[in-house]
Amino acid sequence: MPEFGHTSGASNRLERDLTGRFGDESYAKEELRSEIASLMLGDELQIGHDYG
Repeated sequence: MPEFGHTSGASNRLERDLTGRFGDESYAKEELRSEIASLMLGDELQIGHDYG
C-alpha cells in the first residue's frame, strides 16, 4: 500500500520533487511520506499495516 502515497506527488496533484535517487535526502523524505500515508490510510480503512 505505500506505493499509493507516491501518487500524490504527481504534477497534477501536489507536484512534489520526485527526482531524488536512492541515498539522497529527498528520496528518504519521499519514502517516509509514503510510509506515513500508508499508515494513515490503513488506520482510516481499519485494515492495519504490515510492518514487515
